[in-house]
Amino acid sequence: PAAVYVEDQSKLTVKDSILWNNSREFATVSGASYKIENSITTEKGSGNKAADPQFVDAAKADYHLKSGSP
Repeated sequence: PAAVYVEDQSKLTVKDSILWNNSREFATVSGASYKIENSITTEKGSGNKAADPQFVDAAKADYHLKSGSP
């Protein structure tokens, strides 16, 4: 499974987001496309960083960011 599915000729742009620790970030079907920029992710894109976002406690669903998070 992917974190985000893009379908049916759609064109998705994601900016300034965190997509982290998924088995797969995006899936496209039926001619869809996407780009992701200035985000924390393992996906390639302008300004993206493949760095641990440093959540306070992801295991307990506390997704606030620690001081010093990229």
